[in-house]
Amino acid sequence: MLGERFFDWVDRPATASTYEEVLAALTDGSFAEILGADAVRVCEHDGAGRLQASHGNAGDGPPLETTLDQCSAGTIRLRAFSINGFSETAADRFRVAGLLICAHLRRICSELYDRRVRERLFLTRKETQAAAFIVHGRTVTPYNPSAVAYCDAHWGADEVQHTLTEEQAAEFWKTLAASWRNPVDPQWTVVSLDIGGGVTDVHTIGRHDGGAVVMFTPPRREAPPTEIPMLTRRQRDIMEWIAEGKTSAEAGIILDISPRTVEKHLEAVFQRFGVENRVAAVRTYLDLKNGRDPRVSSINA
Repeated sequence: MLGERFFDWVDRPATASTYEEVLAALTDGSFAEILGADAVRVCEHDGAGRLQASHGNAGDGPPLETTLDQCSAGTIRLRAFSINGFSETAADRFRVAGLLICAHLRRICSELYDRRVRERLFLTRKETQAAAFIVHGRTVTPYNPSAVAYCDAHWGADEVQHTLTEEQAAEFWKTLAASWRNPVDPQWTVVSLDIGGGVTDVHTIGRHDGGAVVMFTPPRREAPPTEIPMLTRRQRDIMEWIAEGKTSAEAGIILDISPRTVEKHLEAVFQRFGVENRVAAVRTYLDLKNGRDPRVSSINA
């Protein structure tokens, strides 16, 4: 009977659309009854391990304990208490519930992140060209054509990615971690950051995988039109020579840079084109240069 009730109960967190609904499923007494527990408690800790919030009740006796979710913002832990201890079956149900809820919380976090990003994009005025970057650790990578144009104007010709100082990165991640409503719900926040063109206020939101998106609107500047706005000038120069059949070493000699630097740029080109080798990159480059976007064609097909 309790086994059937457990599988019926699993549907509640599985279909939950908010963190609060998952908490209700865990702490309203039904889960405790299925386990034979005296109390169930959910605790939220920040990145330093300090208790930030708790839901449900603490009890006596040896607890069952598991981590429901963990990210840069903190950790959510589930505990069940019973003075009389737990049967092996109850412990198995607890472990299964923990694994399932962990997956559901990550789904909810992903959905909330996507919603927050879409809201930000919709609120951005049509005439503005917001630059978007991805941050991982100390590394900042351009994500859209406006970001690439910003790099072209402010980064070195062969700076494929920008590296934050240790102090900048520490302050950035500290501020970002404090912006989460809880370890499931990321929030936009404003951070003063220098990503190569001077300190500016940027909007940023954390990702569950530990990365972050940074968006801001660079000052307007006149720039010559380009056929392929997702590539920097250096990357366009390299692709011109690769399209002519030159090797990385030959392109490096022509452009007075090392073969390794050429390879770093090519890796960025592959990523932005969504291809895996030079042949596909050259084909995409020539198509884009001639006004055709093969990526759009493949989607429409």
